[in-house]
Amino acid sequence: MENTTIKTDINETTNLNGTVNIEVNGMEQQVLNMSCQLAENSVANIQTYVTNQELFLANSQEVATEVQKFRERATEVGKALKCFVF
Repeated sequence: MENTTIKTDINETTNLNGTVNIEVNGMEQQVLNMSCQLAENSVANIQTYVTNQELFLANSQEVATEVQKFRERATEVGKALKCFVF
């Protein structure tokens, strides 16, 4: 009789998505999309995509603050998965 071992590997992941919006003259406009895929025992990067270059450049400091909030949330969620966020 053969010695057979059967096992299952389960990899848990979490996706985070966010947007940075700026209100100009009473109208909210999207400036930046952010996403991050957190996986167990891994390293994750935050991807960003500028959707309104003009508003992004005019408000870059404020946008950077919002990206930092997203990074902090991703880091918090990633701790449970033992995932390091850049």
